[in-house]
Amino acid sequence: MDDLPPPATLRVALVEDDAGVAAGMERVLALLQIAVEKFASAEDLLDGLARIEAHCCVFDVHLPEMTGLELLHELRARGWRLPVILITADDEPEIRAAAEREGAAAFFVKPFDSRAFAYAIRAAVPAP
Repeated sequence: MDDLPPPATLRVALVEDDAGVAAGMERVLALLQIAVEKFASAEDLLDGLARIEAHCCVFDVHLPEMTGLELLHELRARGWRLPVILITADDEPEIRAAAEREGAAAFFVKPFDSRAFAYAIRAAVPAP
């Protein structure tokens, strides 16, 4: 992990529709020196795609309108190759399998260990 950007420069694009969960994740990641760009929906992220400066994305699986898996699929279809970590409150085997098929870098079930989550983010970011 020595070739990764220093932690303070790591940026995550977070798509989470629950404002409380998003705020909590932002606080935890800030303590671990990982900056967060928050989006309330998949559509918000897609609308701001050109402005995103993240190294990694974190998507909730269960989002309104377009799910995290659908968002991942759409981004891959557009040629977007940033690593994506999926999070969910429900550990459904078919969702986990779909995440793997779509090339998710990691899959976490809420609540999860914040240090393991931060490690997964750092491990997913390609070396410069």
